[in-house]
Amino acid sequence: MRKLTIAAMGIAAVLMGASNVAASAAPPPPLIPDGATGSISVHKYAQPTRYIADNQGMQLPPGDLEGLAPLEGAKFTIEQVAGIDLKTNAGWKKAQSLVDTFDPFNPGAITQNGHGLVNKKEATTNASGLASFKSLPVGLYLVQESQAPTVPANSAVTKSMPFLISVPLTDPQDRQNWVFDVHAYPKNTISRVTKTVNDGSAYALGQAIRFTIDSTIPGGSATTKYVVKDHLDPKLTYRSTTVTIDGQATTDFNATHDKGLVTVTLGATARKAAFDALVGNPNAKVSVTHEAIVAASGEISNQAELTFQREGEPETEVPSTVIETKFGGINVLKHNREGKFLSGAIFEVRASHTKDFATATAVSVNGKSQWATGADGRVTVDGLRYSNWANGATVAEGSPDYNFYWLVEKQAPVGYELLPEPIPFTVTAPVASAATVDVVNSPHNAGGELPKTGAEGSAALLVGGLALIGIGGGALMLSRSRRNSDKA
Repeated sequence: MRKLTIAAMGIAAVLMGASNVAASAAPPPPLIPDGATGSISVHKYAQPTRYIADNQGMQLPPGDLEGLAPLEGAKFTIEQVAGIDLKTNAGWKKAQSLVDTFDPFNPGAITQNGHGLVNKKEATTNASGLASFKSLPVGLYLVQESQAPTVPANSAVTKSMPFLISVPLTDPQDRQNWVFDVHAYPKNTISRVTKTVNDGSAYALGQAIRFTIDSTIPGGSATTKYVVKDHLDPKLTYRSTTVTIDGQATTDFNATHDKGLVTVTLGATARKAAFDALVGNPNAKVSVTHEAIVAASGEISNQAELTFQREGEPETEVPSTVIETKFGGINVLKHNREGKFLSGAIFEVRASHTKDFATATAVSVNGKSQWATGADGRVTVDGLRYSNWANGATVAEGSPDYNFYWLVEKQAPVGYELLPEPIPFTVTAPVASAATVDVVNSPHNAGGELPKTGAEGSAALLVGGLALIGIGGGALMLSRSRRNSDKA
């Protein structure tokens, strides 16, 4: 019995030891330890055609980010929501309640609901598009993009919407563990608007020119609003609008014109077509073209803007490039060699895109095709497109859009000769500061006297001849009288 008791005691000891080993080998419960810290990594990329899939707080593999452009210089701010302890079940319930009522369009409402914001930190995205916040206490955080990254002129970035994120998160794959280093990939869009003018074929006022606004199509999802506004200069008279999406015409738009402001709003069908076009072609654009008549001379500047919005996001406004079309003229001074001003000279203007006058055609400026000098010998020809400026840029001789001009005298002043050849000139400034074309006329027959027949000269010769005849007749009669006297 004694041996059996000892054996039983030994077995019990072994079993107790085994039990202790099993207890010590069991995994700890998945609880958040006191003093735990984590991190938030915000990744800023230009938005691809479609939104990145929900990463559930995990870092995405490199393959999912292939081809995306990181955005450097975006500043993010994080603040911890006070009064929410995520180490407790009650804290998670508070977090859920706050998330349910969170309005990204009014993130400041958090404080209006009795929650403070503490532990504010800022970080700016680096060349990889990453802004990191480390050593964060466990808690719920408000993340906001406080400053958009720098982008090229006439571009805009749609800031990412404010969002709430917790540290830590449950691992979505291994749901028995917490993830203390969480990652966020907020939506971002870079949009660009370019405005161009097509006036290269125009010579003068009264001719139609076209303005085109090319705007990029936001990725991610179809827009709920897409509006292009164009502020036409008062010197332009609006005529019509057309719209194309990736080169294909659409009629699903509304164009209004009010005191120079042309507003073009795409309909739902056109907005969907735009997004579908982007999926097939990442360079697809919406092109809005206005036709207008240039009604007054001057250096005419114009700018447009795009306003778009996607569901659940704020409106984004993108200004276009500023484009110019330029119309000016020349001043003409007509006089003779002695400086006397000559009125009544009538000119016409001819123009060509080549330097060969034989190719030139007569120019009409708002219906006017002839210009006459006044008593001061002056006349102004205004409303001609600059010779060296076309389609919004400087052009040089040899360009197919360069304008060559000539003055042609159609009627000479009284007592003066017509000009035998045209006078070339260029237009490079408004009339107020334009050069003066000095035109000298020669008098009739270059000022020389022509032989005269009839009139005063002929009468004088006739009178002189008759006088001579009279003198000769008297002499003859006198001679005869003397001879008769001698015979007597």
